[in-house]
This record gives sequence, C-alpha cells and structure tokens, in this order.
Amino acid sequence: MRLKQDVGDRYLVLQIGPLALVPGIFVAADIEPRPAIKRIFADARHVVGHEVIAEAVDTSLSRLQIDAIDLYQIHWPQRNVPMFGATEFDPSKEKDGPSVREQVEGMAALIKVGKIRYYGLSNETAWGVCEFHRVAKELGVAGPVTIQNSYSLVSRGVDNDLAEVLFREKMSLLAYSPLAGGIKDLTFPADHVKAPGCYGTLVAVGARYVDKVPFICDPSAEINVSGG
Repeated sequence: MRLKQDVGDRYLVLQIGPLALVPGIFVAADIEPRPAIKRIFADARHVVGHEVIAEAVDTSLSRLQIDAIDLYQIHWPQRNVPMFGATEFDPSKEKDGPSVREQVEGMAALIKVGKIRYYGLSNETAWGVCEFHRVAKELGVAGPVTIQNSYSLVSRGVDNDLAEVLFREKMSLLAYSPLAGGIKDLTFPADHVKAPGCYGTLVAVGARYVDKVPFICDPSAEINVSGG
C-alpha cells in the first residue's frame, strides 16, 4: 500500500482506521520535494534535506497511527535531471538543492531509530542511483532498495543503463503508469487522449506518451517491443 503524504494518510485512516490494528499491511509512503510540500509545512519548506525528511516521517507516522513505515521514498530528485520523458541533460538548468549525502544520512538516521525500515527512490536516473549507493557504502549505511519509475510499452527508459544498475545493486523496480496514464486503454477511441482533462493533455507529465498513441491504438502498426 503506497501513500501520498497528507491527504492520502488521512483518507486511509478515515476509511479503515489505525493501520497498526490491520494485520499484514506493508506501508510505503513518499516525500515530494516540490512546492506541493507546502501542504505539510507551514513555513513552506520544500528542500528535502535531513530535517525535512525527519519531520515529514513524523507527521506521516502520527497521521497513520503507526510506529514505522516499511518503505519511504524520495518522490523526485531535486537536482537538475531530465524529467517526464526528456532524454537530454541540460547543464544550464543547474540549481541548488540538498546533497545526496544529506538525504542518505537522513534516511539512515530514520532506519537507526526504527521509524522506517527501508528507503527507495523515484523518478531517478542511473547516475542518481549509483550516487546514493556510493555514498551509502562510504558511510557504512543502507542504500536504497527500490526505485519507482514510469515503465510501460511506450515508456522504456528503465531498459537501458538503469536496468544494469538495478541488477547490480539488487534493487527492485516499482513500475508506475503501466497503462501510460490510461492512454493504452484500448476500450477508448484513439482521440480520447486529447479530451479535456485527460492525462495526455497535461504537458508536464502526459505529453511524452501522446506521439506513441497510433502505435498503441492500431494493432497493425509496427512497434519495437524489445526496447526503445
């Protein structure tokens, strides 16, 4: 069971009660390093460093009424990385943010006191995963055990260098958007991806899939299913 902070935490407890009383549940939550985190912190902090990670975990534990989160993930890298299907790295977009070391130290401290059991990454690159593991080994602490990235017939970025990293670091892929936000649902006509409010109309997240719609909706179209 994966939860978004704040709204997800409260909704779940409202629906089924304190998770500590529900047997057999594995709780995975994440922290979002973006302005959305303003919902959680009154002073609008959104740099996910050691203190913010610790406070975010405490707020989730309190809302969920549990003692520990099984898997805690960093939802986005805060450094400059290609996002939402972009394939080119642009050095001109460099920006300040917390170091990987600070985030590893923050997660290690939470594991040490028993507030989380494991941690993972999301929307990460091969370099990012390698750096988290390099720093973790240097510090003698646990590295990330999972990565949650987009993966589907039309989103195959994991199949390249990232696949080797996950294999060698013994990490699991938690694939999101296996239907590309609904674009691959063949029960709808091909032009449904352009309907108002559809995932495909959201330039920041869905547009990366739209150019592949003809291949999805036309069974006779040729598509390279082995990669790329």
